[in-house]
This record gives sequence, structure tokens and C-alpha cells, in this order.
Amino acid sequence: MPDADRAEVFAAIAPDEDMRLYGRGVRRRMAPILGNDPARLGMVHGLLLALPGTPVPRYGEEIGMGDDLALEERMSIRTPMQWSRAANGGFSTAPADRLIRPVIDNGDDAYDR
Repeated sequence: MPDADRAEVFAAIAPDEDMRLYGRGVRRRMAPILGNDPARLGMVHGLLLALPGTPVPRYGEEIGMGDDLALEERMSIRTPMQWSRAANGGFSTAPADRLIRPVIDNGDDAYDR
């Protein structure tokens, strides 16, 4: 990707340095990028399914999971799946401090939302 195109993408969906990965990628999920707007998310999912080829969404995209930019590198989007509004997003009954990675439990992307 030409540098000018990359800069335009970064400006639009990853304006802060901590939203980027290795200087060439984005480490965010679609829901936070689109402001958790259900209409915009539906449009993006429809476009993804209408394009040629096999769509390969990340787990959690179908329910609008968010990201945790406090976690390093790709771990920001590799948080436990949010199965329900139960403790730990229904992912585990273990105490939160025993989970391998923390669940997203605050803000607009919290599992109980």
C-alpha cells in the first residue's frame, strides 16, 4: 500500500499511534471504529458478505465486540468472547484475575452492554 494511502486510512480509523500495529496495520475492531453505530455495522457486514470470495470476520465482530487498547499489540482484539452479560462475559466462571486475558468490562464495549 502506498504511504499516502496508508496515511489516509490511519487518519480515518486509527488516528492515535496506539491504534496501529507495527506501523503498517490497525489493531482495532469494527464496532469501535464505526462508533458502535448499528446501522453502520450492518452496512459493513452486508458489504463484506456481498464481496466476491469467502468472508473471514474475526470472532466477535458479529456481535459488535470492542477492543482493549490497553493490551499490547494484537492482544487488543484477542480478548475473551462475550457470550452473555454474566460475569466475565459468560466466557469463564474463573475469578477475573485468573483469566489469561481480561474481558472488556468498561466503556461502550463492555460485555454487559
